[in-house]
Amino acid sequence: MTPGERIHEGASLLVTRTKAVPAHIQSRVREISRVETAPSDRRKGHATRLMRMVCDEADKRGMLLLLEAKPYESGGMDAARLECWYACFGFVPLQAEPRILARPPGGKWQAPEPRRTLIAESVNG
Repeated sequence: MTPGERIHEGASLLVTRTKAVPAHIQSRVREISRVETAPSDRRKGHATRLMRMVCDEADKRGMLLLLEAKPYESGGMDAARLECWYACFGFVPLQAEPRILARPPGGKWQAPEPRRTLIAESVNG
């Protein structure tokens, strides 16, 4: 996933590489920042379509997405509404302060496979 600005109608955002994760996974992680919509273009779905496009691009490339969920200016969403909006795309809280959200490829976290214990293995063969 190539870093850079993404624009759709009156909405824009920035996709960057991140050093906030260990070096061995940096090639599979991108950070989203500066999600902005011009005041005259708000409530028209431009940012939603842009986020869907970026999430689709990340899914096709198997990329994990990170972002900081914080309001940038007055007139936009407050922190709680912003986090709910990101949740619609599969982002979940990863860290409380600063509030970092993460989204795996496909937007769904998979529960780990249950571990088989030695007793279960011996009973079930």
